[in-house]
Amino acid sequence: MAKKGKLSDTKEQLSLFEIEVDLPSEEQENLEDVLDDDDTLNFESSDRTIEPEARELLTLKLLREAILEQNPDDRVMADFAEYVLPNLLRIAIGVTAKGGKFFDEIDQQRVAEGKARVRRDNAADQSLNTHLLNGLFPAHSIERRLAQIDTTIRRVTRERERRLVMAGFILHDFEKFPDVPENCRKLPLDEHRKIIAEKARQLGLDKFINPDDPEAYKQ
Repeated sequence: MAKKGKLSDTKEQLSLFEIEVDLPSEEQENLEDVLDDDDTLNFESSDRTIEPEARELLTLKLLREAILEQNPDDRVMADFAEYVLPNLLRIAIGVTAKGGKFFDEIDQQRVAEGKARVRRDNAADQSLNTHLLNGLFPAHSIERRLAQIDTTIRRVTRERERRLVMAGFILHDFEKFPDVPENCRKLPLDEHRKIIAEKARQLGLDKFINPDDPEAYKQ
């Protein structure tokens, strides 16, 4: 049964509705201790900064919950949330999807050609994590929908293929990861294979592609 904590006592100060707090007893006691230390909740003097590690853990927790809620009884998505998501959030944190200088480079080229700078309406750079997940989740939903109707995709979207497609999508911008050599697209194919193999292990894609045989991705 949910235990009502002292959060309801802050109703007047916060102008919020009364909240039922459903927490384990130990966490509830810790929360009440915090409130007891400062019943007035003086927001002006408090430090509201969230440490990067705590923010990362919170993001992982919320994303995992969303994935499992939206994909119940889906082993593929559950494995993605377990094996890949935490590594992706950790490795690509603070990395920009377009390298951070995407529009600056375009502007330099246009100015050299005597053209106006490019308009940047709704064109700001985004994080690599956001770029990958914002593409992966809708694509996954479309794929699952197509598999339910009368199309040729019904015959090819088995579990193995789903895992390979998702792994491929995560790696489609492999040169954007921070430890990949600059201009790596110009490297020989064998060097590409080494980079992809390293990223597969680093991101947990080896276990995601085949949880029973992490070496199978090499095939």
